[in-house]
Amino acid sequence: METQAEGLSSSDAARQKGLKIDTIREWQRDIALRPYEGRRRVFLLHDADRLSEEASNAMLKTLEEPPPFATLILVANVSTLLATIVSRCQPIRLGTLPRHQVAQALSDQAGLDTEQAAILAAWSGGRIGWALSLARSPDQIQARQEQLDELLAIQAQPRFAAFRWAEERSKEYRGGEQETVLAWLELWQSWWRDVLMLAAGCPAPIVHEDRRRELEQVAQQAALPDIHHFLTRIGETMQWLRENVNPQLALENLFLHLPGSRT
Repeated sequence: METQAEGLSSSDAARQKGLKIDTIREWQRDIALRPYEGRRRVFLLHDADRLSEEASNAMLKTLEEPPPFATLILVANVSTLLATIVSRCQPIRLGTLPRHQVAQALSDQAGLDTEQAAILAAWSGGRIGWALSLARSPDQIQARQEQLDELLAIQAQPRFAAFRWAEERSKEYRGGEQETVLAWLELWQSWWRDVLMLAAGCPAPIVHEDRRRELEQVAQQAALPDIHHFLTRIGETMQWLRENVNPQLALENLFLHLPGSRT
């Protein structure tokens, strides 16, 4: 059976900075068209977890009764989708690759030495495409390290410095750089997840293995309940931002719960 694949590419979705109802209505008009070649049309919607609530609701009828010749595939983090969307789909959970496989691919395909390959494999969380992309962009690796340095520096500064950072990120968020701001929080989340693992004595591998000494220092100084509470707060803040709360208030509130923060 011949299959025709159409839909939004990941780069198109990235430019959308959030999938809005006009995008979905255009997609629905395309879905209604019968295939010119082959027996079916396959529509792939990347980053479906960035659907606005209005766009999600607009999709419900299409997902419930798609045309008989169309197959709709939504690529998303299921935990952030509306329950009404999930209930109309058949979830297919995709796993991640073990670190050693990602590291081997980085050595074979990107020519990284063993140490650098291990670091990027740990950062990747099993996402080999992400790791290879980063391996070919040294500037992105440096930028990621500098972002983490900035986040860690905020923890040692007075609270007004944290609020200034929150103001800067909120301006970026309102200016259309939502994914950039969420990437900051995802990076911080991975750091505090490592702190939690070390503080709890968990044998699970950590992401920031190249900064183990710094992680151990924080894990020894902060109370385990405070670490867990703040890690939960980061996740909540990311969800609030996706739900269009005031970004500056959401980020400032996050810093109020930072373990060991200064007044």
